[in-house]
Amino acid sequence: MGMVKKMYGQSLYHDEVIKTVEKELYNYLNTEKPDIFAQPMPLENDLSGIDINNPADYDFGFEIGLKPDYQLADLAKAKVTLNKVKTTDKMVDEEIARMQIKGGKMTEPETVATEEDVLNVLFKESDAAGNIVEGGATKENSVILKYLTAATQKKFMGKKVGDSVTIQLSKAFEKDKLAAIVADLGFEATDEEAGKKYFTLEIVKIGLVEKKRIERRIF
Repeated sequence: MGMVKKMYGQSLYHDEVIKTVEKELYNYLNTEKPDIFAQPMPLENDLSGIDINNPADYDFGFEIGLKPDYQLADLAKAKVTLNKVKTTDKMVDEEIARMQIKGGKMTEPETVATEEDVLNVLFKESDAAGNIVEGGATKENSVILKYLTAATQKKFMGKKVGDSVTIQLSKAFEKDKLAAIVADLGFEATDEEAGKKYFTLEIVKIGLVEKKRIERRIF
């Protein structure tokens, strides 16, 4: 019995103390019925003093969130502001376009044909002639054609999977898109020299969302 107590007594005693704490906590909640949020949160209680050989009184702290008292005002007398939002035809058209894309179907056309095409391309650092730089940056990324400059879009039109186009980053992407692309390729977003680099983009996949047809009704 002494050996069993020495081997397991402390852990069993510890467990029984914790069970008693839980029991007393819920007895308190059921008796006092405080109006609280969620469950009581235990504080950082020091459990090192729990000793089967020296039983004593133990204090355990818990934090509870009490719901505040409130009174519902007379809404008939409340001062409120009614905001009237004016919807323009442009806003409606933009929302319809978003809904069409969201509910659309992704297809894989054989060639690049519209500015809405989504291209999976492999960026490979090169020189202006398209010669790949040994040890240069490489990364596969997705690019929506319309986010490229108009001149660069023309270079991609009619291209197929496996075809390549060589670009200079600063001339291929508008300024508001350039920093993100530069950073995504592993350079500092504000690195102007990185923006001057050339990359050969190999088309890995061509995607196009066929917009869902939405009937517009005016009531």
